[in-house]
Amino acid sequence: MHDIFFVLPHTSDNPHASIFTKNKGAKPTTHFELYFTHFDEWSAKNFVNVDYLPYIPEGTLTMISVFIYLPQSADFELSQELRNLINNNDNTYLALFSMHEAQLNEGLLSSALRGQQINPNKAVLISSNLETHMTTQHNVKHVFANYWESYTRRCWRLLNGTGRISPKERLESLPSANKKFISLNRNLKPHRVWWYYAMVKSGIVDQGHVSYLLPQIDPDVYPNLLERTSRSDKLPDTIRKDFLQDFKNHCHYRELDQVDNNWLVNFHDGIKDYYHDSLFSLIAESDQRKNLLSEKTWKAVYHMHPFFIIGNPAQAETLRERGYYTFEDMFGVDSCDNYQEAIRLCSSVKQKKLNMWRTQVQNVYPKLEHNLMNFIHRTISWKDIENDIKRVIHG
Repeated sequence: MHDIFFVLPHTSDNPHASIFTKNKGAKPTTHFELYFTHFDEWSAKNFVNVDYLPYIPEGTLTMISVFIYLPQSADFELSQELRNLINNNDNTYLALFSMHEAQLNEGLLSSALRGQQINPNKAVLISSNLETHMTTQHNVKHVFANYWESYTRRCWRLLNGTGRISPKERLESLPSANKKFISLNRNLKPHRVWWYYAMVKSGIVDQGHVSYLLPQIDPDVYPNLLERTSRSDKLPDTIRKDFLQDFKNHCHYRELDQVDNNWLVNFHDGIKDYYHDSLFSLIAESDQRKNLLSEKTWKAVYHMHPFFIIGNPAQAETLRERGYYTFEDMFGVDSCDNYQEAIRLCSSVKQKKLNMWRTQVQNVYPKLEHNLMNFIHRTISWKDIENDIKRVIHG
């Protein structure tokens, strides 16, 4: 018998389709399979519809489960009966699943809990925020879920048309790669602005396969992003005055594969040839501030690239803790958290000729194969998440 149950109040009713939940807020539906079933050691036996509540043995930890989308939205809606059960039953808690982002919004979450009249001491937030793992923030308990590694692996294993490179193919493509690196920059994030600016000012853009899609992803928001970046402490005072005009003059839209606006997370194999034709990845991760490893890092791993992450140095440390090799020593740079560090990284890339980089990548090939095998085979356990939920509640 399970010692924890997850109760879903708003599930779909079609027996011939995948199950989804109906939500209030930014994401009106959540497909059950995409959220849970890719985790190792996951079982459907303790995920139940709300009507199953009478069948859960008395005294069993019961998580009334809703899906929110922080930091944009924390809205959810429960019946008065469920709210009373959460607030008054010692074994019943609210599970708030928001696993796509590491950025949280405590004010928004507190407001949503007040709106539903739920005691925050009876709430557990399950997110991609590693820093708050096993802590209590504003009376809400926090648990980290390694969602993106598990979800990316699921897509890599199952989806048709996903970019895959076998060890044999990678060995064969290394001698003919024409570019030093690949750097993909799609969505509007400040660090992608100063990172692209550093590549342009250093003169390395044409040495790699570089995309810079920000101007067309959201043209209305993009000018404000540039303005905010120009005032950022990530830029040195010496360039801030002329940054905006210089950026507009020299840093233009660049596209590699065709942009698919239907899919924010794109695993299509249209990008695979660019990985074949380059030696390593310079990754502008989704979040520079948080220790979040999204599909952007895992693409480099399963395309068998050495890589350097632009952003939080803790991301590389987390990878090493999970058994992956990282490659800071190849570049002679420990971190890239601002424009000046980006210039140093770009200088390192520029100084070595293509064939020198090719030799270095060939020398670390066993590490690339290890990383791929680790990605494929290592355990990312749902049981660990369940145990963490129980520990954060019971101590």
